Amino acid sequence: MDFSVLNCRSVLSHIVGISVIAVVATMAACSYQDNLCTGTQEQLQWDEETPQGTTPEDIIAPHEGENEVVASSPQHGGSQSITVSLVRREKKPTYYLEGNPEIENCSDQLTLPVDVEISTANGTLDETFSDEFKNYTGDDAEEGLVLEQWIFAEDIEGTWSPEVATQSNFLALNIKLIIDDGNLSGEIQEWRTTDNYRDHDVIWSW
Repeated sequence: MDFSVLNCRSVLSHIVGISVIAVVATMAACSYQDNLCTGTQEQLQWDEETPQGTTPEDIIAPHEGENEVVASSPQHGGSQSITVSLVRREKKPTYYLEGNPEIENCSDQLTLPVDVEISTANGTLDETFSDEFKNYTGDDAEEGLVLEQWIFAEDIEGTWSPEVATQSNFLALNIKLIIDDGNLSGEIQEWRTTDNYRDHDVIWSW
């Protein structure tokens, strides 16, 4: 089966901080490159070995269920206890074998579909969503598997709200989870508009 890899990974996270002209240029470059990044995809069983010698189950199993993390707040000081719950979905993991490794960012990729719940005891966060951990296994690949989810202001389920100074131009929360070398780390960002640009702060990280 042919596919086109989204090589401009998490395009929104790159373009939201630049001007409209730069956005157009970025998307044009992405479209051109994506058309060249064609290969094959194979659905795997959770216990099936990938070409790298590991299995999706080996990666996700240590983090299934509730993970209690203590997040620090670079902007506001102090710490926050956050529960991150991961459950593998019925959808199978997928391994994408890239057919054009000479193109920048055209890399083999493993995706792990999961249901996520991220919450705090005081109800500030109470968000649930389905997404995929993804990694890129080429020479220029990022370490680990990354899941990135945008929750726009009107979709936030918890009681979280930005500071008074940023409420009028608040856009979304960006939740990023990373599984790397057996560890689960992450951060939560607050995105807002600023004049003709978009900017963000890291609210919590662990």
